[in-house]
Amino acid sequence: MATDRLHTECQHRCLKVATQELCYDDPTKQTKFKGMKSYIAYKLTPTHTQTQVNRRYKHFDWLYARLVEKFPVISVPHIPEKQATGRFEEDFISKRRKGLI
Repeated sequence: MATDRLHTECQHRCLKVATQELCYDDPTKQTKFKGMKSYIAYKLTPTHTQTQVNRRYKHFDWLYARLVEKFPVISVPHIPEKQATGRFEEDFISKRRKGLI
């Protein structure tokens, strides 16, 4: 899996959710299938485990769908829309990151 560092304004920040804290770094462009498929991965590190995980947009999309399905009376914040073109541009990545975190 190849990785390219993208230059956005976020380096390493933390977000407090309830009693837990989640740190996140700059998104990275990654590839699979020997470069045939590219995607953006978001590095997340829960401070209580210190185990870093990479999550793609589709993981956030899946979680959103499950939350809406399981808790229909609770207003779950919307996530950014999918986008087929321009998804590797820095401006789009920065806006999407802000919408996901």
